[in-house]
Amino acid sequence: MTPEIKVHRPARFALPAALLLAASSSLSAQTVNWDGNGDANASGDWSTGANWAGDVAPSTTAITAGLVNVSSGTRTISINNGDTVTAKQLAFTQSTAGATNLLSIASGGTLNLGGGQTWVAPTAGTSRVDLGGEVNFTGFISTSVTVDTGLTFSNAGAVFRASSTNGGPTFNFNGLVNVNAGAGTAQIAYTGGNRAISANFGATSNFAINSGTLEVATTSYNSGANAVSLSLAGATTIASGAGLKLTTDSGSSANGGNAGVTLTNSGTLAQAGTITVNARGSGGASPLTNSNTWKVSGMSAAIVKNTNLGSPDPTFTNTSAGSFTGATANDRIAYNHIESAGTNLAFTNSGIIAAGNGSNGSGLTSVGTLTLVDFAVTNTTDSTLAFDIGGTSAGQFDVLAFESGSIDFSNAKLAITLVNDFAPGASFDLEIFTADIGTSVSGSFSEITVNGVADANYSFAYVDGVGTLSYSAVPEPSTYAALAGLATLGLALVRRRGSKASL
Repeated sequence: MTPEIKVHRPARFALPAALLLAASSSLSAQTVNWDGNGDANASGDWSTGANWAGDVAPSTTAITAGLVNVSSGTRTISINNGDTVTAKQLAFTQSTAGATNLLSIASGGTLNLGGGQTWVAPTAGTSRVDLGGEVNFTGFISTSVTVDTGLTFSNAGAVFRASSTNGGPTFNFNGLVNVNAGAGTAQIAYTGGNRAISANFGATSNFAINSGTLEVATTSYNSGANAVSLSLAGATTIASGAGLKLTTDSGSSANGGNAGVTLTNSGTLAQAGTITVNARGSGGASPLTNSNTWKVSGMSAAIVKNTNLGSPDPTFTNTSAGSFTGATANDRIAYNHIESAGTNLAFTNSGIIAAGNGSNGSGLTSVGTLTLVDFAVTNTTDSTLAFDIGGTSAGQFDVLAFESGSIDFSNAKLAITLVNDFAPGASFDLEIFTADIGTSVSGSFSEITVNGVADANYSFAYVDGVGTLSYSAVPEPSTYAALAGLATLGLALVRRRGSKASL
C-alpha cells in the first residue's frame, strides 16, 4: 500500500489580502497636496496633474485635496468652465500673514466632494473659495459641512449644494461670506429629495449679500415646519436691491404637502433689501425671530411672502432681547404679500422698537424716522417703544410712522431718551407718532420714562392720526418764590383796603 503523502501548502493569500486591506485603508485616508509643479506658491489649474504631489490630481471621493500654505502673495487654484473635478475633502492649511490661499471655481466649473467636512480657517493670512460655478457634496452628510474659510458667490448661478438622497444637510459658515450675484440668483441648496436644509451663520461670521439674491432652498415639499432653517448669529448685511430668499419646493407637482421656513437672527442684521419666504401648505409656517439687533436701513427694505400654495402668512417675533430699529435719518420697511394684497405682517414685540439709529447716540446721530408698512404690531408686557429727543425742531426727534397696518400700545412702555444735550425748559408738544387713514391704533402706554426714570411731566395722546408727546414745564424755585411774594403783596393790599373801609 502506497503511503499517503501530505503536502502542507503555505497560506498564499493571507499576506496579499492583508496588504490589500492596508492599501485600501491608506487610499481612503490619502491626502494629495498641491505642489504647483515644484513651486507650492504657484497658481495653476486643478486638473493639471503636474500641479499635485505624485503628478496626479485628486479625482475620487477617497482622496483629500491638500491646499497647502502660501508663503507669499496670492496663489489661485482654478477649476475652469467645463471642468468637473472630484475629491473627498478640501484641506486648507494657511499660516503665513499677508498671503492668500485661493480656490477659484469659474462659472460652468464643478467641484464634487464627499460628505461632512470642515474647511479650516487660516491661522494667518487668508483662505477663500471664489464660487462662480458649483460645489456639490455628493456623499451622505452624517455630521455637517463647516466653512471657516472665506466664501464668495461671485456671480449669478453659483451653487453650494448637497445632492445625497440619504439625508438633508447642515451647512455652518463662520467666516466672511459675500454674495455678488449681480442681477441674478446664487444658492445654498439641497437637491436630493424631500428633506430639510439648515444653514447656520455663526457668531464669528460676516455675511453680506451685496448684489443679486441668495436662495436657501430645498426640493422638499413635505418635511414639516423646518424644511428650510436659517440662523444668523454674526454680522449680516442685505444691501438695497439685493435679497435673501428661503424657499421650499412650492412648485412641485406632488399633491398636498407641508413645508415651512424659519429665520432666526441672534446677531446684528442690517436690512436694506428684501427677505422673501416661500413655504408650502397649511402647515408651512414662516416664523421670523429677532433676539438681538435688526436694523432697517434706507427706504427699500421689504419682507415678502411669495407662494400660492396655501401657506399661512409669516410672523415676526421681536423677543425680550430683541431690538428692531432704524439705521439712518429716514428708514422704511414694508410687508408685501404678493398673492393676497392687503394682509398685514403679525409682529409681536416683547423687546424694543426704536425709530432712528438705535438710541442714545452722540448728538443727533441716533435720531430719525422709521416707517412700518402693513405691519400689525402687538406689544407684550415690558415691551418698549423708544424715542430719542434732541430738540423740538423737525429732525431733532424720532418719529415712528405707520402706513396701513395696526398697532396696540397696550402693555408697552414709552421710553424717552434726551440726546444732543437737550434740556427741556419751556413746555412743548412733539408729533412723535403718525398713522395714515388705513392704520388701526388702540391702547395706551403702561408708563412713560425719561432717561430711564418715570416722569409725570410727560404725557402722550393719540388723536386723528397723530401721537403727540407733551411736556409740561415745571416752574423754577425762583418762580415759586416770586409767585409767593406776589401772593403776600396781594394779601397785604386787601387787608389795607379793608382797614381803610372800617374808618
